[in-house]
Order: sequence, then structure tokens, then C-alpha cells
Amino acid sequence: MKDMQFFSTVDESERKEVTIEGIDKFKYPKGHKKEGINIEWIVQPLTMKKLDEIYAENTVIKRKGGKTSKVINEKRMGYDLMVESIVYPDFKDKNWLEQNKMVDPVELIKKVLDLPKDFQRISEEVMCINGFGDEEEDLIKEAKNL
Repeated sequence: MKDMQFFSTVDESERKEVTIEGIDKFKYPKGHKKEGINIEWIVQPLTMKKLDEIYAENTVIKRKGGKTSKVINEKRMGYDLMVESIVYPDFKDKNWLEQNKMVDPVELIKKVLDLPKDFQRISEEVMCINGFGDEEEDLIKEAKNL
């Protein structure tokens, strides 16, 4: 007999935060014990529930000539995935958004990751931690389309 008790609890602690190297734009200040080193970022994998929400938010149903189709804003979905996966810095922080006169965290992430090399590296880290692999060719193509 198979014991279903093994599946009775879901352990959210399995979604561990991962520290990654930050970008050159943000370094620890003079006097800090890590002076001159890039400030680390913290990323965490998404749940399937959150991924489904991001997918739904970026999908539009179009009807034309009696046919229905889904149109996905893949670029925006990629940015949303990054915003939701990056724990620190917190792109949803209201004070940080206000300081930059922004409302949309995606606009803030575009401002912070304004160099293609920074965007590519951080997006690769986020995709990898979420299990989407690191198809370098696809990531380069995506970065070029931004």
C-alpha cells in the first residue's frame, strides 16, 4: 500500500533565498567592511501560483472572426518575473519608487538594469533559480529586443 502521508504537508521553506553578486553600479561605501564590493542581491524562486498570476496578468484574450486567441506580452512577463523573484533590492518598495518618481516597479528595474550586460546577467540568475535554464542564445535574443 502506498502511503499518502508523505505528501500531506507542503514545506514552503524549500523556496530558499539565494544571494547573487550585484551590479557594478552599486558598491558598498567607504568605511564598510565590504568597501568597494558590489552589493549582493537576493533572489527567490516563484511559486507556481505566482507564476500563474504573472501569466494571467500578461495575457489578453482576443476575438476576431469567431476565433479566440491568447496574446501574451512576453517582454512584460519577463520583467514581472524578475520583479517578483528579486527580494533585495525590493523593486516594489514604495519609498524607492517615490524617490524615483515612479509607480511601476518594472520602470524602476529598467532604470537600475539599464546596461544590457547587467540586465542579461541578473535575468539569467532569475531564470536559472526559477528552473527555466540558461539558454544563452535565447537570453541574448531577449536582451537585444529590449
